[in-house]
Amino acid sequence: MTIPHLKESASPRVLPMFSLILANTRGERAPEFVTQPDEPLGLYVDVPADAAYSTYDLRLQDPNGRTIPLRSLSYAEAQKTQVVVINPGKTAGNYSLIIFGHTKPEQGAASTELVRLQFAIAFGLKVLQH
Repeated sequence: MTIPHLKESASPRVLPMFSLILANTRGERAPEFVTQPDEPLGLYVDVPADAAYSTYDLRLQDPNGRTIPLRSLSYAEAQKTQVVVINPGKTAGNYSLIIFGHTKPEQGAASTELVRLQFAIAFGLKVLQH
């Protein structure tokens, strides 16, 4: 028996995960993550949570300078390590994950760039395991 929509779907895959938790500290070089074109990947990120900000926006800047909104977080969510999923498509190169903090409207609703995490995406050969 064949179920048509399952026949056409891709087989389940494990999402490759990389960490930006210690990225860009102490003047270290930006980390490089090797993946495949058109495959999503996950990034572990610690948001610099501060009670002065009620919400946080995470944005991705690609090698062409285009900024893509990823997600918004509450202050409570920002206190935990986050997993951010991105898909670089066919564009390798230098990326930035930019985190903005937003104050409460009664505090003037200001937006501040808190951190810019630099990393690079490279495409490598897929290794088949038996």
